[in-house]
Amino acid sequence: MPTLKPQMPAPLQRPHVDPAPHLTSVGSCSYCGCKAITAANNMLVCPECFALLRHEDYSAELRRKQELISQKMKETRERNRQLDLERKARINEERRQMREQITAEHLKPPEQDKQHDDNG
Repeated sequence: MPTLKPQMPAPLQRPHVDPAPHLTSVGSCSYCGCKAITAANNMLVCPECFALLRHEDYSAELRRKQELISQKMKETRERNRQLDLERKARINEERRQMREQITAEHLKPPEQDKQHDDNG
């Protein structure tokens, strides 16, 4: 006779809840971006979504902005470096072609005058 294994209950699945709107460092709602207004007892409220806005740690927001700025600056520096290398390579190629052209002109035998050939 087979033994029956006890059935385990399914794990509870809780829906993801977005974080509550908060006051950004520029004094606006993090959800809709509307400028906060002052209500009774100096509470800051969003007039658009009627959320009570609380202060959050601005250092995390500033750190995130600084990281984005640093990343963009790094990408810009790399792009400028690549453009500079391409420009230098193009200039070197043009100089090489000029040197070859000048060398070929100097090595070419001098043309003799036609008058000299007619007299002789």
